[in-house]
Amino acid sequence: MAHVDCSFYGPRQEFGHRPPVTKTWWRESGPLPDDINDRNQTMKTTNEPTASEAQLRYLLDRIDILDTIARYSQGQDSHQGSDDNILEQWDEVFTEDSKIDYSVAGAPLGNHRDLARWMRGDKEHPGSMTGSFQNWQHMLSLPVVTIDGDTARARTDFFSTHRGKKEQNINIHYNAPGAFHDELVRTPKGWRIRARRLEVYFGDPLLIASTPEPAIRG
Repeated sequence: MAHVDCSFYGPRQEFGHRPPVTKTWWRESGPLPDDINDRNQTMKTTNEPTASEAQLRYLLDRIDILDTIARYSQGQDSHQGSDDNILEQWDEVFTEDSKIDYSVAGAPLGNHRDLARWMRGDKEHPGSMTGSFQNWQHMLSLPVVTIDGDTARARTDFFSTHRGKKEQNINIHYNAPGAFHDELVRTPKGWRIRARRLEVYFGDPLLIASTPEPAIRG
């Protein structure tokens, strides 16, 4: 059998044999400088990211704007059927002099109170929603927001679905996706929508299949 020279691996060690412990280089070279801990602490402090006041203001403004836009859908969906008290939330969404353009859906130009009346009706006239639908839901995407001082713009995609009234034989789901285009302003009570334009991508009335009544078994 050929002899293999393994001497470059160092002296042979028996299994379980532990080589003697030697002094480490930093102990042999003397004590560490007294200020090394101070230098390390300084490096940690200077390398940590710090948020400026402007960045914090932007984040707080953006969170407030997202909440304001979300309260619109909360107002719609928290009040189903004959419950028409959507202004409970909408008065905290829009400014008093708001300008709302839902003309693409057939609504007259006006403010948010005019829109609430058109959708939910009043004692004399049924609303465009409540006259035909009994339930609905409005789901929002994350808004794309641009903030400029005390004003801002936001675009929010949405998907809305509406359940027709069974008692009126309106046995459909009406689905409509689109987008809200908002102009917002900072107020003493927080951010509010000053102007909104509705964009609708398409609308589909989907027939709900009728199912037989389950048989009653005695």
